[in-house]
Amino acid sequence: IPAATLSYDLGRGTAYARWARGFKTGGVNLLTAPAYYPRPEDGSIFSPETVDTYEIGFKQSLRGGEIQVTGAVFYNDYRDLQIDVRPRPEFSNITTAIINAESAETYGVEASLNWRVFDPLTVGVNAGYLKAEYKKYSLTGSEILQDFDLSGAAMPKAPEWQLSFNAALDQPH
Repeated sequence: IPAATLSYDLGRGTAYARWARGFKTGGVNLLTAPAYYPRPEDGSIFSPETVDTYEIGFKQSLRGGEIQVTGAVFYNDYRDLQIDVRPRPEFSNITTAIINAESAETYGVEASLNWRVFDPLTVGVNAGYLKAEYKKYSLTGSEILQDFDLSGAAMPKAPEWQLSFNAALDQPH
């Protein structure tokens, strides 16, 4: 997997910029015999997926290491995103089909703050914003899958806002 990172030492922290390319191989849908699919694009054969990811961020230590602050902005550019879809009800012999969305993107920002209140207690908060959408994702003329055009639609299972709190009590053994 190719990747490149540039970083700059801030004294008690680091600023960085990173690019990486991810890859997921294509294949044949093994859950159902390919003969059940009239056309490969209906889910029997799917293309490899690639993603270029870009991130700029920082990690900083404050108050002698008691406080750790991080932040990042990111952008992910997907090509041939592999998506698991369900066929029409009349094709009950097919459990699933994997097809490719031509392109999709995600971008956002995330930040965290962790504070060692006293030995051994550390508390923290993490927050993030995510925009995830299909740029081009449609299918027409399939005998197995419903026609659809989700171009510009939000991707499922990608919450726009995230917030979490944590606490750790580090006790020696």
